Amino acid sequence: MRNYALERIANATGDTPRRVGSGNAQTYRVGDGPTIYLRTNTANQLAGDHRVYWFGLYLSCWGDPEAWFVLQCGLNFAVVVQVADWLPYRDKIGEASGGKQRQPHVHYENRRVELREATGLVLDLSPWVDNWDGLGNTH
Repeated sequence: MRNYALERIANATGDTPRRVGSGNAQTYRVGDGPTIYLRTNTANQLAGDHRVYWFGLYLSCWGDPEAWFVLQCGLNFAVVVQVADWLPYRDKIGEASGGKQRQPHVHYENRRVELREATGLVLDLSPWVDNWDGLGNTH
């Protein structure tokens, strides 16, 4: 999944992403462009056509509004979103690691992709599903 996502990032940006940070396989940059926080997960299959993917994003990832989250949902699709777009929702996204992380829960059900959180947040993610052009335009 990671290699698949990295290939899609390279196709969108026109260059090969490189790791940034020591020993980190989840943080990348292409050229002098913004930081890309890549996360991958396989689906938790629920009843029928309902799948859930969750991702851990440390609070430090939210500090740069120009950065991007690439949340690769199996090989099915990716949520490609600039951090600034999700900042208004950060505190409504589930917490983990004693509050040090936010864990967005991406739901795929009946061909809809939504962020659904226990706090009551439901957000249509269609603007960010496979938003590779958005990422490419920042490079």
